[in-house]
Amino acid sequence: MTLHHLTADLSPDLAPALARFEREFTYPLGPDTRFRISHGQSYLPFFRAMGQADISVIEQGQEILGCLARVARRLCLSAGEAFDAHYLCDLKLRASARGSTVLPRLIRETKRVIEASASTRCYSVVMGGTGKLPTDYTGRLGVPRFELLGEIAILRVEGSGTGDACHPVSASSFESMSAKLPREGYSAWGADRALRSMIEPIHLVTSQGDACGIIEDTRKGKQLFREGGAELLSAHLSGFSFASASAGARLLQDASFLARQAGFPALFAAVPASRAGDLLACLGALRVTVAPASIYGHALEPGHDWWIDTAEI
Repeated sequence: MTLHHLTADLSPDLAPALARFEREFTYPLGPDTRFRISHGQSYLPFFRAMGQADISVIEQGQEILGCLARVARRLCLSAGEAFDAHYLCDLKLRASARGSTVLPRLIRETKRVIEASASTRCYSVVMGGTGKLPTDYTGRLGVPRFELLGEIAILRVEGSGTGDACHPVSASSFESMSAKLPREGYSAWGADRALRSMIEPIHLVTSQGDACGIIEDTRKGKQLFREGGAELLSAHLSGFSFASASAGARLLQDASFLARQAGFPALFAAVPASRAGDLLACLGALRVTVAPASIYGHALEPGHDWWIDTAEI
């Protein structure tokens, strides 16, 4: 077995091997739908859009046995407190490699990189229904134990509003607006959307200034496909923030309208689980599929809301 620590473009041999490897994994979206993910031949751009990124890969005979990605992020906690953290994501193991040395080797390599940095704070997003949780494979062999930090609800919205409750603004105006709508809890900023979005991001605010969000996509770095092979074409609402559930619903309805105009039949967004019930109650006739996810991490405070952009999961 060979361990590769990748920070640049993949070799011509490794890229197709990773593409084959990804096709083995599917994920639930509601009770009746499953999908798979493709990061494309380059693989790393999706992660680089979030920050300095690397991926550890274990390969044997030109077949991938497992991988684990790490992204250096800047996390914010409520009223402006900011610090460095590591976003650990894309952990996948081939079925035949489970129970072998593959997972410990991936974790040890990632731990080595983290310990060489200025921060040991880490977090990860785990979709509901995942068989093995971080609590199952941390807290031993010198790896700090990850604990449950929070819960989020991932929404896939179909249908739309009228398009007249919100309007696009410049990126700088959006930053000023979002600063007035602080997201209480943890959130990560600093994305380079040009690396992942094929459409020009649309910075959207309500007419009353009580909600905002950015419509983008991830198709440059990540695509979703139904089990039958058709692309699960969706836009994403990033930087979603709202003063009230009704304001958030107005923005989400119009964002879905604009996403449909841009060729996306559905829109993904995520909110803390504590905010989901009130928001869903205000969405009216929109068809919404809800998928739960959990945040696990180390050296971060539990008990806070988490604002995770679906374009980064």
